[in-house]
Amino acid sequence: MRMQSLLAGAVVTSLALSGCGGSSGSPQPSATLGPAAHTINGQVSYAGTVLDGHQIVVGAVLSGGSGAPAYSTVLSGPGAYSLTGVADGSYAVFAFIDQGDDMGAPQATEPLGWYDAATDGTADEVVMAEGAAAIGVDIAIVDR
Repeated sequence: MRMQSLLAGAVVTSLALSGCGGSSGSPQPSATLGPAAHTINGQVSYAGTVLDGHQIVVGAVLSGGSGAPAYSTVLSGPGAYSLTGVADGSYAVFAFIDQGDDMGAPQATEPLGWYDAATDGTADEVVMAEGAAAIGVDIAIVDR
């Protein structure tokens, strides 16, 4: 399913973003064990024009689930992010520019992106297993 339609109608509570999903059989980020175990790490990029003064919200939602993201963080601009303490499971990882500054679900006009290693326009699952870290979970935010 496309991420934009999956994010429609999200329940909003603080950083409550819901309805993200992923596709199975997609390329997976590399996984390692070590001091960064139980983390999802990557880079958020954005080449548009609406970032001025707005934060970037990064979140991970259990695939097939609904409700608030299981993990989230806020960035002041594009760059590295890390979601820590991530439990084993499959996640859709996304980022958006919070133009409404409401820390709620992304609105229809807010720039949005998700982890899409297959570059097919659908969110790819990030599978966390045995406490390993997922690295290289990069997200390109695009204007819409």
